[in-house]
Amino acid sequence: MSIVFDHLVHFTKEPNAAREEFLKLGFHAIKGGNHPNWGTYNSLCYFQELRYIEWIGFTDHSIAESSDSILIQQILKDFPTEGFSQLAFRTDDIDSLKLSLQKKGLQTVGPVEGSRKKEDGTTLSWAMLFIEDEEEQSLRSPFFIQWGKGDQDRTKEMRNLMVHSNKASSISYIGLAVKDSVSVVQRYASLLDLPIPIQSEKDKVGSYFELVLQDFSLRFYEPNTQELINFIEDKGEKPFICKIAGLDSDQFVEINGGLYSI
Repeated sequence: MSIVFDHLVHFTKEPNAAREEFLKLGFHAIKGGNHPNWGTYNSLCYFQELRYIEWIGFTDHSIAESSDSILIQQILKDFPTEGFSQLAFRTDDIDSLKLSLQKKGLQTVGPVEGSRKKEDGTTLSWAMLFIEDEEEQSLRSPFFIQWGKGDQDRTKEMRNLMVHSNKASSISYIGLAVKDSVSVVQRYASLLDLPIPIQSEKDKVGSYFELVLQDFSLRFYEPNTQELINFIEDKGEKPFICKIAGLDSDQFVEINGGLYSI
């Protein structure tokens, strides 16, 4: 059973506008499709290792409100504030993962089946597994996803979508703003079966503890700068920065409430 980073969910009122901004920056970003049962639609930007950004917005708010999708209910809680809502990790054995999480004392929901029609008429299918968070946890647990096709087949199908004129390679880390990095890191390390880091590190954003999954990492930043204090006050404990590697530039770009380091 493997667990790797899959995608970042970025809620925005205008997914196609976010896509257009990425196109201007030299990324290959595409229109996704509609989720009729959720009242949502998306646009997408794929990278190496099948990692991607999903910009998701509403087509019908009333359908979204009546949906039993945990992900959509989470996004509704964020509405109308735009920004990063969730992280998804990919597995090749979602049923075994469910048993593993339950053995750790966690309550799970799913696997929940999902699908949508692609522009070429074929159906894209997946299954999602969620964790029932305790109410006092303000930082959501990530969810897990297993795609209808394996990584090798999906890579062949989407190889051209991962090529960017600005030479971007992949998402290298996601930064999360948290109040208590030690306890949150312990929780996420347990979820993802990763070793707990011994000491913090520091970059130009601030001090953080890092969990590493191959060549991808999660950085948990405590609010020791005014920017992070303001972020948590405004949006709560959430992902707040997405680092995209491979570009020659070194800048921060805010797009539809999400901060990208490119």
